[in-house]
Amino acid sequence: MVSLSSFAVVLLTMSMLGQQPPTTPPATPPATPPAPAAPTAVPGTAPPTAISIATPAPPKSNPYITWDKPRRYDLTFNVGIHSLAVQDPTRPLLMPLIPQSASSYVNLDTIEAEVQLHGQRLDGGSGPELLSGEGLFNERLIEGPTTGITFNPKIMNLATQLRFRTFHEAICYSSTVDDQALQQIPWPASWPSAVKDELQPQALIESDSAVFANAVLEVSGGDLRLVPPWIAAKELVRYACNSIQKQGDTTLYGPGRSIRGLEVYGALAAAERGTGTPNDLVCVCVALLRAAGIPARAVIGRGEDRRGKKNLLVWAELFLPEAGWIPFDPDELRRKGVSHWNVLNNWPEFGTMSDLNRRVPLAYAFAPDNGRAAYDCYAIWGWSRLASSSFPVPINQWESRIGDQRLRMKSWNTPSVLHFSLNSHGRVNEH
Repeated sequence: MVSLSSFAVVLLTMSMLGQQPPTTPPATPPATPPAPAAPTAVPGTAPPTAISIATPAPPKSNPYITWDKPRRYDLTFNVGIHSLAVQDPTRPLLMPLIPQSASSYVNLDTIEAEVQLHGQRLDGGSGPELLSGEGLFNERLIEGPTTGITFNPKIMNLATQLRFRTFHEAICYSSTVDDQALQQIPWPASWPSAVKDELQPQALIESDSAVFANAVLEVSGGDLRLVPPWIAAKELVRYACNSIQKQGDTTLYGPGRSIRGLEVYGALAAAERGTGTPNDLVCVCVALLRAAGIPARAVIGRGEDRRGKKNLLVWAELFLPEAGWIPFDPDELRRKGVSHWNVLNNWPEFGTMSDLNRRVPLAYAFAPDNGRAAYDCYAIWGWSRLASSSFPVPINQWESRIGDQRLRMKSWNTPSVLHFSLNSHGRVNEH
C-alpha cells in the first residue's frame, strides 16, 4: 500500500524544487456511462453502410512524447467456433480494429475478412468498407454476416462449424517521454470532449464504484489536485501495483494450451480480492485514474512479450492535455519494482516503452458492444453470448437447448479457439 504521507512528501519536494502545483480543478466527469453498440445486421435487409474513416497517419511527436522506431506487422486473426447455440444467432460476428491508435496506424487497403461454415465460404471482402461497425472510443468493427447459419446438434462436437478470419497490416511505434515536461502540465479546467468517454465506467472497469473513490482519497489524503496530474497518475498506478497481487495469466487457455481468449475478471473483483491477472491490474489502474478524473483506457493487442513469445497483450494509456495519449504497462511496472521508485523520476514502462513498437493494438474493450458480445469468454472478438449457465464457459462441457430440453455435453475441446499469425517486416523508414 502507498502510505498517506506519500502525497505530502511529493508536495514538499515539489515546493523545494520550485514547482507550483496546479490549483484549477478539472470539470466533474459526466455521470452517465456511454452505451455504444455496434449496428446489428437484420435478416432480409441491406447490411449497415460503412462508416467514414479518416486516412490513418503516423503518430505525431510533441514536446512531451516522442514516437519513433516504427515496425511493420502483418496480423492474421482466426476464430474457430465449435457451437452455434447462441442467444441471438442473427447478430454479426464482430472483430475490432483500431485504424489510428496513439502508437500505431493501419493500412486500410490491406484489411481482409472471411466467414466460413464447414469449410465453405459464406462471405468476405477487403478494404476499409469492411469496417461497418463502431465500437468504444475510436474502435471500428469488422462485421461478419451470420445470415442462414443454423444450429445442428448432431455435429456439435465433431468439427469446427464456423470460422472467422481477418487480416491487416499495421505500423507500430515506440514511445519516449520527457518526464520533467509532463510534470509541468496542470489540471485542465475541463477535458476535451473527445476523451470524456474515457472518464466513464465500462464493462470490467467499474470506476464509479465507491471502492475506487475511497482508494483515490486514501492515496492523496484529499490533496489529489495539489500535484500535477502526471504525478497523481504515478501515485495511483503505484498504489494499484502494490495492492493487487498477481494471480493468473494474461491468456485464457483450453486443452493442449489452445488459446481461448483473455483471463479477466474486472477491476472491482480484483480490488475486493486483492489479487488478479495482469489484465485485472490494468482494469484497476484505469478505474483508479478515471475515479480521480484522469481519462484512461485499456489497450488489448497482439505482440511479443519480454521473452519474445507472441501472445495477447494488455496495457493501458492515460491522457494529458497537449501531450495526448501516453502508454504504460502496469504488469511490467510491478515486475520491475515500482513500489520503491520516486514519482519525480522517469519510470521505465510509464510513458517510455521501448518495446511498444512490437505490439499491435486491436481494441479498447475486452469484447465488443461493451462486453455484451462476448461469446464463451472475453476474447476481443464477439458475436452473441453462448447459451450457457456459466461464463466463461467451462472447457469440459457445452450447454445448449433443443426446444425446452437442455443438453449438457462433455467435450474434448472448447467452444471457441483463437489462432494468430504475427509476421514482422522489421523496422521501416519513416520518410
